[in-house]
Amino acid sequence: MIDTHVNIHGYEELYVPYIVNKPSLIGTGQLPKFEEDLFKLTETPDLYLAPTAEVPVTNLHRDEKLKLEQLPLKYVCHSPCFRSEAGSYGKDTKGLIRQHQFDKVELVKICHPEKSEVEHKKLIEDASKILELLELPYRKVILSSGDTGFSAAKTVDLEVWFQVKIPIEKYHLVLILLIFTIKKSQFEI
Repeated sequence: MIDTHVNIHGYEELYVPYIVNKPSLIGTGQLPKFEEDLFKLTETPDLYLAPTAEVPVTNLHRDEKLKLEQLPLKYVCHSPCFRSEAGSYGKDTKGLIRQHQFDKVELVKICHPEKSEVEHKKLIEDASKILELLELPYRKVILSSGDTGFSAAKTVDLEVWFQVKIPIEKYHLVLILLIFTIKKSQFEI
């Protein structure tokens, strides 16, 4: 999967830290909305276990001024993710489908806001291509604003069919990070 994204789709592979700070979570829209789903470290204030690789990957360019010719930046990252799933209230919590720690391959693009819609479509195509290569049936679902972080203009889940008691599980969460996130993460284009 990662080889396809690197060698065919042109992403750069990253390895990121598992612990992130509060400003990084605010910059990617995880805070304040999803605070109850985060694992906060008790000994150190304002540090959390990363709920998704998007948080450390996006913040690699925090406080940077990016040049147009650098864009789009395309990253792929395999990392563990940590979520308490507090808001699920028992939904899909039996068995191995919804866990507090799980591994995920994440695609992140940083692009000029005017090109975000085109790049978003390409990112969805890149993620979909993996499912098609694996011959897994899936569907694209646009999430409601209630299920989306405040920094995302649009969120699309690719849901894969699993032949188990719980029929649908998310494969990949795809976000458009518009100028709002760019401003919150304090890097400029």
